[in-house]
Amino acid sequence: MLFFRFGDSGIKRTLSGAAIAVAVAVIFGSPQASAKWAFTQQPADERARACQEQVSFCYNACGSVARTAVNFCSIQTTGWNCACNSGGGERRVRSYEWPMSVSECRAALKICNDGCTSNTSANERGSCYTSCTTDYQCNTNEAPRSSLRVNSAYDKPKGYIPPVDEKDIELTIGMKFGDSESDQGRKTRHAGDPGALPKTIPKSDDTESADGGSLGKGHPDIGGSNGHTTIYSGKRKGGVGQSGGSDVKAAASVANHIQMIQHIIAHAISICICIVLVTSTVAL
Repeated sequence: MLFFRFGDSGIKRTLSGAAIAVAVAVIFGSPQASAKWAFTQQPADERARACQEQVSFCYNACGSVARTAVNFCSIQTTGWNCACNSGGGERRVRSYEWPMSVSECRAALKICNDGCTSNTSANERGSCYTSCTTDYQCNTNEAPRSSLRVNSAYDKPKGYIPPVDEKDIELTIGMKFGDSESDQGRKTRHAGDPGALPKTIPKSDDTESADGGSLGKGHPDIGGSNGHTTIYSGKRKGGVGQSGGSDVKAAASVANHIQMIQHIIAHAISICICIVLVTSTVAL
C-alpha cells in the first residue's frame, strides 16, 4: 500500500488499486517508501499565481488593506499567513478554502491523474482517475490538510522541500508581515517589487495607509483615494503650496519698502513747506 503526503505533514492519503501504485511509483520512486511531495516542486510561475490569489483573498476576507494585520505568501517556500485587525474575518474561512490550500491540492491531483494517463492501461485508467479524485477532493471538507500556513514570512512549512529554482525566487508577496518581522527581514524585503503591492484595490472606507497612520508615512500632504497616493507640489485647492510661497513673501517685502519710501518723501516735503513758510514770515 502506498501513501501520498503533502510534504511530511503526517497526513496520509491511501492510493487504492495496483494502477495507482504503479503511477505513483514511477513519479516518486520506489513503491516500498511513502511518496514524498511538496508544492515547492511546482514551477515558480505556478507558485507565484497561487501566492497572488492568496494575498488578494486575504485582503478581501479582512475587508480592506487597512483592516489587514498580517498578509504574506512566499513564492520560494510557499509559506503563507493571513490575519485581520479586528473581527476575525479570516476565521470565517475554512482551512481548505484558502487559495494556497486549493492550489496545493489541485497540483497533487494533477500529478496523480498524469500518472494514471502515462502509466496505466486503458482498462485501468478509469478506476485510477476515480481513486485520484476520491483522495484529492479539493476545496471540500474531505481535502487533505495543508501544512503551508506559517507564523512568519521567513518560516518554512513543515516538510519543506527546496524548489529546484530556489536561487531565482526571493520575492515574498504581500504588504503585512506582522510585528514579529526581524530587522534582517525588513532589509531583505523587496518593497519596490510590483509583487509587494496589494493585489486588490482597497475599499473606499480605507482611509489609512497599508502600514498605519491616517496620512501614510513620511509625507505631510498625501491625497488620493482607493489606496493611491498623490504627493502635492505647488498650489493646492484652498491654500498655497510649497512652490510660490517665497514669491509671495518677496512681493510683500517690496510693497513694505515702497510704502516706507513714500512716507519719507511725504515727510520731507512737509519739512520743506514749513521752512518756506518760516522764511517768508521772517522776511515780512
